[in-house]
Amino acid sequence: MNKVNAEDKPVVTSTLSEQTDYPACIDPWIYVGIGWNKFNACCRAPRLDFGVIKGFHVDTDFRAEVFNHKSYRYLRKMLADGKMPDVCVGCTKHSKNGADQKAIMESWKAKALKKIANAEHRLRVEENIAAAERSMLKKEIIVDHMPFQAAVTCGSQCNLQCKFCYNCHNDYYPEPEDILNIVDKLHETLFDVDITGGEALITKAGRSLLKRFAGGSYNFCVNLWTNAQWTDFDLLAPVNISAVKISADGATKETYEKIRIGGDFDELLTNIKKYKELKKENPFIELGLIYTITSDNYMEIPAACELFGQYATVKFGFVLRDDNDSQSITARPDLYEPLIAKINEALELTTAKLTKSNLVALRGVIKSKMQTATLATNHFPLKVAFKLFARKNYRFFKRLYKRIAKAFL
Repeated sequence: MNKVNAEDKPVVTSTLSEQTDYPACIDPWIYVGIGWNKFNACCRAPRLDFGVIKGFHVDTDFRAEVFNHKSYRYLRKMLADGKMPDVCVGCTKHSKNGADQKAIMESWKAKALKKIANAEHRLRVEENIAAAERSMLKKEIIVDHMPFQAAVTCGSQCNLQCKFCYNCHNDYYPEPEDILNIVDKLHETLFDVDITGGEALITKAGRSLLKRFAGGSYNFCVNLWTNAQWTDFDLLAPVNISAVKISADGATKETYEKIRIGGDFDELLTNIKKYKELKKENPFIELGLIYTITSDNYMEIPAACELFGQYATVKFGFVLRDDNDSQSITARPDLYEPLIAKINEALELTTAKLTKSNLVALRGVIKSKMQTATLATNHFPLKVAFKLFARKNYRFFKRLYKRIAKAFL
């Protein structure tokens, strides 16, 4: 039986109900993030220590030293036990009973069959996916398979200065070889690799990786995350592109350019159409649009569904930076009701299943926060009254405590 030392036990802030055979999140069994000179298990997990990238040696046993690192075991142990680690609170990706995660695994299997041209690589990936699935169902904490999805942050360099960006205060300029040393350890069982930034297409590491990926040394698929303000189709043409995820946080020129400082809304639409043409050449390419909801743009959620939905699958999310950031609408109780109204309006407009399920999940997060805020408000007078009573009767409580201590100690 796999065990986790008591010192490895993470903080647990909630318990999941109606647990099925699948965990509430499968990322710790399938994924590795590579960026900011760290490894991680998801975009929220960098707060945990997964080991460092700089100086990663080609002879390192990746599975033992990284994929079974104690922080991976933290997450697997908690999720396998039906509990929610504190780093996962607020994430809309997980599910309460694992049903969504099972659907994701089925999707991975189908994609692996369609998108990987090399038959030998496709077989290795299928076997690795099957091993990951068995590991999850057995609730294994220490695993024998390898990750089949990776995400590489290619650097902090960007051509925009977005108001809400959680990378804007970080400097990160990785050497391409440091990343490629890791990719070389993983590539034989990888289904796909996300390339992100900053803006990956203008970073040294991003362009170097894409050139190497275009050379035919690797058979995995590539998912490009971009702001679509500038692109290089000559560089991308030979790459086995599986998906393009475009960040766009406003459905009007005024709002978009207010949030994405330095951006051009017309250029965005032009390049989205170019990516749409690229999809015609390769129908397996998934074109997605990522819309981060903030206090400045929530009112355009319905318009974003209509405008961008004709080109791509639209997915909405919340600001990942500190909740004290005024851009973070999850920290603005005064905007909860109008936000839910706009989400409901968008749900009436869109027919895209993925967009609908995404909006429903976000609405659930806000409703939960509304309930928490209501409970806190309802109990506030009682809390204040108790504090005043305790303060006024401090000497009484002090004498009572001494008597109890004397009786039992």
